[in-house]
Amino acid sequence: MTTQTTAVGADHRAACESVTQERLTGLSNGLRSETFEYRNGALALHAHSSFDPTNAVLTEVFESATSGTTTTKSKYGVVIETTTDGGTTSNFFDPYGRVFYTEKDGRSVDWIGRNDCGDVEEYDTFHSEGNAYYAEFYGYDSLGNRIIATNALGAVTYSAYDAENRLAESGGAVYPMRNGYDTDGRRTSLTTFRTTGAVA
Repeated sequence: MTTQTTAVGADHRAACESVTQERLTGLSNGLRSETFEYRNGALALHAHSSFDPTNAVLTEVFESATSGTTTTKSKYGVVIETTTDGGTTSNFFDPYGRVFYTEKDGRSVDWIGRNDCGDVEEYDTFHSEGNAYYAEFYGYDSLGNRIIATNALGAVTYSAYDAENRLAESGGAVYPMRNGYDTDGRRTSLTTFRTTGAVA
């Protein structure tokens, strides 16, 4: 199937023709899909995909005339690996399908630690050398609200929630504020105050 569109510039002199061709026959696991995009007669993008039924991995390749080649591998709809001219990034997942570790070209990039409820408690970002990293830490109340956050510089932000589970106050490394609500749960006021530690 071929679709063709023509767009005319604002000065009505320079026309930009875009043609997309999509393969609809002769497809298999070895060639799951294939698309060609032409702009002004020149090939701008060649995209194709394949599927490996032995490990359920779908491989998609995008060959762009301007940005190079990007290859993405996914499993059950989740991206597990992306390769560009700049290298390969791989994602690793916990039993619940959540990313907990990412590496690029075999070196650590990100590590995510979660508590038993799935809340992120620690987020580490590694330097390109792989020997040092920035770490952020988070704490939560019994309802899963984030009440404390420590960034890579050690600056701490605190938050407090009221009995209706609404953000009541925040302070620490952010501009301190206090919220007020009416009986229908609508915020009716926002005031600021000074604080040097956790809010009540």
